[in-house]
Amino acid sequence: MRGKTVLGILLGVWLTAAVLGPYGQAAPQASLREQLCEQARREGQLNLLTNVALVADPLVELFQEQFPGLRVRAVTDVAAPTRAITEAQAGRHEHDILVWTIPGVLPLFERNLLASFKPEELAAFRIPPGTAILNNTTLKFYNFVHTLSYDSRRLRPEDVPRDWNGILQPRWRDRFVGDIPTVTNGIAALGLMLGEAWATNFARRLRDEVRITIVPNPTIGREMVLRGEKDLMWGGIGETIDRRERFREPLAWNPVTPTYASQFVVVVFQRAPHPNAARCVALWAATQEAKPIMERKAYFLADATPGAKTQLRREIERHRMRIFFENVESAKRRLELYGRLVPILQGQVP
Repeated sequence: MRGKTVLGILLGVWLTAAVLGPYGQAAPQASLREQLCEQARREGQLNLLTNVALVADPLVELFQEQFPGLRVRAVTDVAAPTRAITEAQAGRHEHDILVWTIPGVLPLFERNLLASFKPEELAAFRIPPGTAILNNTTLKFYNFVHTLSYDSRRLRPEDVPRDWNGILQPRWRDRFVGDIPTVTNGIAALGLMLGEAWATNFARRLRDEVRITIVPNPTIGREMVLRGEKDLMWGGIGETIDRRERFREPLAWNPVTPTYASQFVVVVFQRAPHPNAARCVALWAATQEAKPIMERKAYFLADATPGAKTQLRREIERHRMRIFFENVESAKRRLELYGRLVPILQGQVP
């Protein structure tokens, strides 16, 4: 009788191990990732929609390297969310995934254009808690951490402000440049921390005292700094390091604190033409294992959130920077303040 009991216990242990697998998760969950990505390989195609080629090009390379046999086609459009809505209304569904910021995907979520990730899929890819937002339709991807960039041939680190109010010093008059989306979104986000009154006053002083040069995109601002036409630029840490390391540009950045980190996300369209490829790639991009791989491909694809195993996160901790990370609620509030700041910076209102 005792032998049967021991045998029963051993059999129970074996069955438990077989079901749970080596990581204590159910075997069907452990194999779901492989099944999904095998189906993605069979589809053989992924259509990516994002804003600019600077983002699209490294993502295409990255996804094709990680998933051999998968052909990634990128479409770039600075108004991609609006494009996706218009195409869906016309019955066209050409894109699989979108990489954008939280405010951009909110209208898509509200119109039920995004697919939800199943709990078992999140478990199979070991997606960290808090990564999936908006009813599991949206996965946090990487961060844009705002900072001040400069040409290291002309300025020393000690010359550059370590807080945003430092830009208002008379010495920076006519020497500061930034593109309207980055500057205005940055001021709006800082306004959530420092107050709306601070944000509107700061925007007016940038316009009237500093006489900031507002340009349509960061490329123009960066070129003005490198040509010596301007000395300081409102930019991002990852982008600045990326330009220095990949293109050998003499750019540097200062740890301005407190500062703001916008949240880029990846979503899958409800009627994606290649649904398995879309889910496989999007879920992989949200894993902890993907973070350092993405940063090595392009530094600006780095995750800056606490716990991330990235060089960008280590830089933030080394400089003891205080970062305000965007979430759904703050994204909505930032959009409201953004709309009031744009006319101020563009001189449309006093």
